[in-house]
Amino acid sequence: MPVLQKRMNKDTFGEVLARVSARLAGWKSCVLSMAGRLTLTKSVLSSIPVHSMSSVMLPQSTLSSLDKISRSFLWGSSVEKKKQHLLSWKRVCRPKREGGLGIRSSKDMNLALVVKVGWRLLQDEHSLWARVVRKKYKLGDLHDRTWLIPKSTWSALWRGVARGLKEVIWPGHRWVVGDGEQIQFWLDSWLSDRPLIHSATGELPGNAQLLLAKDMWREGMGWDFTRIGPFLPENLKLELMAVVLDHVIGATDRISWKGSADGEFSVSSAYRLITRDAQPRQDMASFFDRIWHVVAPERVRLFLWLTSHQVLMTNVERKRCHLCDSEICTVCKGGFETILHTLRDCPAMAGIWERIVPRHMRQSFFQSSLLVWLYDNIQASVIVGDIPWFTTFAIAVWWGWKWRCGNVFGENQKCRDRAPAAEWFKLNTDGASQGNPGLATAGGVLRDGDGRWCSGFALNIGRCSAPLAELWGVYYGLMMAWEKQIPRLVLEVDLEVVVGFLMKGIQNSHPLSFLVRLCHGFLSKDWLVRVTHVFHEANRLADGLANHAFSLPLGFHLFDFVPPIIGVDPMGR
Repeated sequence: MPVLQKRMNKDTFGEVLARVSARLAGWKSCVLSMAGRLTLTKSVLSSIPVHSMSSVMLPQSTLSSLDKISRSFLWGSSVEKKKQHLLSWKRVCRPKREGGLGIRSSKDMNLALVVKVGWRLLQDEHSLWARVVRKKYKLGDLHDRTWLIPKSTWSALWRGVARGLKEVIWPGHRWVVGDGEQIQFWLDSWLSDRPLIHSATGELPGNAQLLLAKDMWREGMGWDFTRIGPFLPENLKLELMAVVLDHVIGATDRISWKGSADGEFSVSSAYRLITRDAQPRQDMASFFDRIWHVVAPERVRLFLWLTSHQVLMTNVERKRCHLCDSEICTVCKGGFETILHTLRDCPAMAGIWERIVPRHMRQSFFQSSLLVWLYDNIQASVIVGDIPWFTTFAIAVWWGWKWRCGNVFGENQKCRDRAPAAEWFKLNTDGASQGNPGLATAGGVLRDGDGRWCSGFALNIGRCSAPLAELWGVYYGLMMAWEKQIPRLVLEVDLEVVVGFLMKGIQNSHPLSFLVRLCHGFLSKDWLVRVTHVFHEANRLADGLANHAFSLPLGFHLFDFVPPIIGVDPMGR
């Protein structure tokens, strides 16, 4: 990383370009297959320039040169010999599930790495570097962005960080509910990944948009639906009922990252946000997933990827690019050399397929279009001669293409519910959600050491995710047990992620942190509580109560006796 004492230009990071060029030397493209060149390109781009990219936005000419070096090496070009680039670099840089090769564009990766500095700055208020930067550039409130208006006195580092804040962090952050003092109820993303105002069913009053979450909350009663109800659809009202403001432990509102399930920032999730393409297009994720999961060498999977994009240089394509004079197949001289003709319909290949294709597959095999033909064969579960058909098929089409090229260019020569110890009580809780998120309920049962029913509950929550429903079950179960003055309690939950939250804690930025901390408030009281994970089969009684709650009105329902409708006895059988 050079010491920047003057304005950056294209020569400032010349050493980075030189190191990348040395690692991707032209001679290596001659001795490596395309699969090998792809692996080396990813390795070099993820190591050499990353340190410089992590602190400052590199000049546009430097970033373009990095992509040019990588692009040329991948397709086998060198100074002495240029080769055809079969697919645009933008499409190559898409994720594999979207039809790309998973290479990361230098420009977008540079921005994602610099964004990490901005995110750390927003989260860190106490370290020396954060206090210096905050003071120098006068960082203000997240809702007031006037401090991000560019100034001539800004350094190169801060210009990059400010750009990341405006272009990535603002659209990529959401709020985690605390006391509601900072969250703007209608304008901030907090209940979902977009502001509530985008889902409003009517025009809000003039001053309503600036109201905070705390302004819509009535202590001891919950959300003020007399002010909220007329403007929200029913599904969002149900989701809102599953969220509460934290006025118990004094937690404040805090930001988290939309791009990850746990709210933690990562460079990879920032890169996905930067490169997200909102234009509608056909969903081909399952098709490309099958290509990259075929059991075959990497070079064969890469050939299937090229075939799926229909960029193989057959005679039809070569004539279109003015690289040859005839579209006719040079092997059979009997038809235009399209991709499907080369790989399936040419008599030279058709004879091979007749010998190896299972008899019951032959009719559809020779009648499908190219993409349907590829998909049907790479996902077929047929076993032929102890080898999966998709492996045989992939090797055969790759070999057929290699043979064709050699010919054209002259190169051929289960569990039980157990009772606790006698002096212990056992609490089983469970959550249920018809979708994620969807209509959600929770249930729980408290039993003594002999397995006898002590109390139970069913909770119709509204609309939320499955982990949130599970946590609500734990919270109300602990509250029920504490009110009955239980001295020793075994808490059994069948969702491992919730058990982890209860035993190991949770980050403040996690969207579920508000409820986990409320549960920890009960766990820290003056009693003994053991939290354990059980399989779903050993949690049938709580599961029955949770499912029974779907038929009950919204809210909490306490049972001193077993509701007969749940279909299991008090011992959980």
